[in-house]
Amino acid sequence: QSNATTRALRSPFEILPPETFAGVFVLIFATIASAGIGAASNRLMFVRNYIIFFALVAMLAVVFPIGYGYDTLIHEAAVRAVLLQNEISPLPVLYGGAYSILTLAAQFLPFSLENIMRFFVPVLAAFFLPLFAAFKTAPEDQPFILPILLIVPLIFVTFTTPYHLALIFFFGLVTLVFRGTRGELIWIGLPLIGASSAIHLLVGIPALILFSAALWPKLKQYSLSATIIGSLTLPAVFIIRGLLTSKLPVFVLSKQKFLELIPNLPFATTFRPLEDLVYFCGVLALLLLIGLIIKGFFQTSKELQRPLLIVAGAFLGSGLLLSFMEIPDIIGYEQSDFPRRLFFLAFLTLLPGVLSAGARQLRLSSIAPARTKVLAAFLLLSMLGTSRWYFNFPRRDRHEVNKGFTVSTADLTAAHWILKDGLARPFVVLAPQTISAALIRSGGFPATISRPEDAILPYSIPTGGELYQIFLEMSSVPKDSTVKKAAVLTGRQRIYF
Repeated sequence: QSNATTRALRSPFEILPPETFAGVFVLIFATIASAGIGAASNRLMFVRNYIIFFALVAMLAVVFPIGYGYDTLIHEAAVRAVLLQNEISPLPVLYGGAYSILTLAAQFLPFSLENIMRFFVPVLAAFFLPLFAAFKTAPEDQPFILPILLIVPLIFVTFTTPYHLALIFFFGLVTLVFRGTRGELIWIGLPLIGASSAIHLLVGIPALILFSAALWPKLKQYSLSATIIGSLTLPAVFIIRGLLTSKLPVFVLSKQKFLELIPNLPFATTFRPLEDLVYFCGVLALLLLIGLIIKGFFQTSKELQRPLLIVAGAFLGSGLLLSFMEIPDIIGYEQSDFPRRLFFLAFLTLLPGVLSAGARQLRLSSIAPARTKVLAAFLLLSMLGTSRWYFNFPRRDRHEVNKGFTVSTADLTAAHWILKDGLARPFVVLAPQTISAALIRSGGFPATISRPEDAILPYSIPTGGELYQIFLEMSSVPKDSTVKKAAVLTGRQRIYF
């Protein structure tokens, strides 16, 4: 019943009025126009960029005061456990660095942990991304960096997770590879690699691959071998993980797996003016980015082109391999997250070139003698930026429906009631991820249920676990026999559904 509440949403656009698009369009147009006429001084430009960037990426933090998404609340509960107990067991190898940073922030900043988790990555990204993007860019092009940055996929800075936090440091390394000296790459790049590795190992490994390719000039002699080895690195991590957990991934070559790699094209049989315009602009933005990737690559120094191809090729190869792997303890619709992350890392590796090429072209367009054409270019880019802003957030429209609901006050109420009612004896909860997240946020991490082969939580997480599959069965057709499965699996008789 909790998902029926109006506070349990799949997308912020379910409550934002259409006029919001007009406001975003005006903000982006004003940003482009001020760059074109040189309205902002160098001193004010950074402050302006910070405010505008933050305003455009912090919507989830503002719209969802409880916090967006399941992952964020689980990480919040882990940080709270560290704050209360000064430790967490077992050690989260992938997230230890992120938890350390967030714990220090909670101890020394005058904000609640809930607000820190909501705003940490958007605030950090608003400060560092425009700064990194403008690093050693030609002074005349710097005012135009932000408008190009706003047509780039920025979903990774809209809410706080260790992976998103690590990507900020990864982008800093990428800009050093493009524009820094060898000394800067070593002395600044190594701390960035260390930070990204400590925060999220699956970002740290690609960072190390990029760093090695940039510093090893002879690598271009072994480009094919290096690309193949790089492509195998991350799939090998999952295989080693499977050997350690007795849950080996399986390679599946099927038509369905191949079709999942092809993005859905925005075709529909009914006409909705605003939605169709946004998706049409999204296609134009994608084509523009492809053009800027090509142009930016060929404007890059020849010494750097081969290492960039090797690294981007390795990320794309790893993504393709993972696309055909089935990881046993991850639910089906989440299997595609890992390949998408690698495809995005390939794009992020080339992003400084995209920004430089785009900023230079926008500057040249702004000084064209035909002012009507300049205005048309600014209006078009503002429309593309507005559509990209829409795509940066979870959606619920004819073309895409975000699968998860946000945690609501009703979820928290249900969690409090279960925790209070279940004090008498151990219990199990068959419920959606939102209820499980609310339970962990309200009561902390519960004691695991030990079994000969492993240990499981009494909640229906992770989504690839056996208890979640039982919950799905109960959601489909509630039966006593299904409840008994949960009792047999966990050895507990009190079960909430």
